[in-house]
Amino acid sequence: MKKLIIYIYIICIGLTSNLFGQENFPINGVKETNQVFHAFTNAEIYINHTEKIKGATLLIKNDKIIEVGKKVKIPDGTVIHDVQGLKICPSFIDIFTEYGQDLTKKNKETLGSWNPSLRIEYDAVNNFFIDKEKARLLINSGFGLVNSLKKDGIIRGTSTIAFLSYEKPHESILIDKSSLCMSFNKGTSKKSYPNSLMGSIALLRQAYYDLDWYQNQKTHYNNSLEAFRKNKNLPKILEVKDYQSIFRAQKISKEFDENFIIKTSGNEYQRVDELKAINPRLIVPLNFPKIKMPNDPYENLELSLKKLKHWETAPFNCSILVKNGLSIAITTDGLKDLSEFNKNLNKAISCGLSKKDALRALTSNPAKFLNIYNKIGSISKGKKANFLIFSGNLFEEDFLIYQNWISGKKHEINNIN
Repeated sequence: MKKLIIYIYIICIGLTSNLFGQENFPINGVKETNQVFHAFTNAEIYINHTEKIKGATLLIKNDKIIEVGKKVKIPDGTVIHDVQGLKICPSFIDIFTEYGQDLTKKNKETLGSWNPSLRIEYDAVNNFFIDKEKARLLINSGFGLVNSLKKDGIIRGTSTIAFLSYEKPHESILIDKSSLCMSFNKGTSKKSYPNSLMGSIALLRQAYYDLDWYQNQKTHYNNSLEAFRKNKNLPKILEVKDYQSIFRAQKISKEFDENFIIKTSGNEYQRVDELKAINPRLIVPLNFPKIKMPNDPYENLELSLKKLKHWETAPFNCSILVKNGLSIAITTDGLKDLSEFNKNLNKAISCGLSKKDALRALTSNPAKFLNIYNKIGSISKGKKANFLIFSGNLFEEDFLIYQNWISGKKHEINNIN
């Protein structure tokens, strides 16, 4: 009898282990079971923005970095890539994009919030899809990871961090809920309130006071405030339209003990001394203004001195912020054509932004802002295998990306214009 009980117990364990060991999604075709090492030898490797190793080896397995350095033991059966004469650096990270979100789909008004500008329960991960064309443009520009959010409303719900790929959405997600997103813009809401900046600020503050009430009672359930409660401890990204609103955001952060990451508009250089005093973390765009300069000087009479001054100074924005000790992450947001990103980045570098600070603003800083630097943002043991193989000098005219390895998968770059 005792043997029969033991036998039944073993069978039950086997059945449950098979049940919980199943794949979430069916595989069409033969499942790959090989665990392949890749070694990139004789490389000049940028570990991060401050550390560089010449004649080094990078060893990866699947999506992880196993080892990096000059004395790396290469296992038998490793696929060896001799990259003599080439260089390796971390792939770039953009933490403010609408990549993978359907911008044509209107958000439904929910039963949770009394005002449709508060879309707190929106989850970007549940609406994420693979946009192959935009992914191609970002990958060709050196990006491997993006923070996907929908720019609609005063509280916009949560974003999701995803690897750029051409494959299934569920295989691309690194963090399902990465940040709680906010702004002073009511978005597509058709409700009359708020209809001013003052009203938007009041509505955001009211949402915080509603949350405080909700957390201290047990009789009412509200799915919008429940989402706010669950996501309260996430990093918070607040988008502003001008430098004045950075200081408005700072007052709200003091009132509710927050530490916002501020997505800026690109004119922060105008108040850099005041910004130094509050030391915010900034996500900075490279969408420099354009002015058509006609041959007839009388056609320029409508251009104000303010516009002309901003046109001249905007490319210096990143340099001025960094030189004053402010931490920045660079974003592609605001660019109508992603192919302009590298051109604008080179312009910012020619206007004083060092290549070291540019790399930091595209790798370690965005990872640190969203608390994922333990996973990505440098070429370090145990982190995700996201890196570029390139020739030439970083961010100079001869900078040419050949391959963008994202989560351990190779993406060849088409450099034909």
